[in-house]
Amino acid sequence: MNNPILLAAYALLLIFTLAPVATAQTAADDTASTTQAEAQTEAAAQAEAEAAAQAEAEDQAKVAGASAVIDGFHNSLIDILKRSDELGMQGRTDELYPILQKHMNVLALGIGAVGKRNWNSWETEQQDLFIDVFTRFMASTYASRFKEFNNQEFRIVGDRAGPRSSVIIMTEVHSKLPDVVNIHYLMINRNDAWAIADIFLDGAISEVAMRRSDFSGILRTEGFDALITAVDNKTAARLSQ
Repeated sequence: MNNPILLAAYALLLIFTLAPVATAQTAADDTASTTQAEAQTEAAAQAEAEAAAQAEAEDQAKVAGASAVIDGFHNSLIDILKRSDELGMQGRTDELYPILQKHMNVLALGIGAVGKRNWNSWETEQQDLFIDVFTRFMASTYASRFKEFNNQEFRIVGDRAGPRSSVIIMTEVHSKLPDVVNIHYLMINRNDAWAIADIFLDGAISEVAMRRSDFSGILRTEGFDALITAVDNKTAARLSQ
């Protein structure tokens, strides 16, 4: 096959014979790539949806756990309010002391009230004494705030995420009085247990910030012993009402 014309014709025949095979293979490869890309996109979307659903479920569980603590706290307050005349100020304070220990993280509240620097400078015995005195002071505070039953009804009206995985539970206090009181609770989880770490009166006034304002001047100018005496005196003054 030395004829140039025949050689050219043969080469052209090979091109036309093999071209459909190459085109079909390319099309098959393109289809496979498209199918694989679509499968990867679908898998990624499904994984994202599952992660979002899991995150939502975890958020709902957090809110449910934190809300249950608030409901328990409110039920205890109502029980004390209904017996307020019978208990008196001292009795309400005595009953509130273990209730606060159960539903509040009094350690976090106490440290927040004096500041970490002061707290860390104290001996263990001083820390324990302060938490005991502070918890009784807080019990007397609540005993003075909730001293008369006016058909109070506590309602959880919302929630939102707080700092560092905390949850803020928003509540309202309704009663036969015209004004509705807003109380927000900052909830933290320690050792799989939710507890109150701060209380915001009227939805804005931090209990921890108020106590720190009260205590900081005494600590700065007079020290630990003077703070304990001052807090004890505040509690005694309430109990004498």
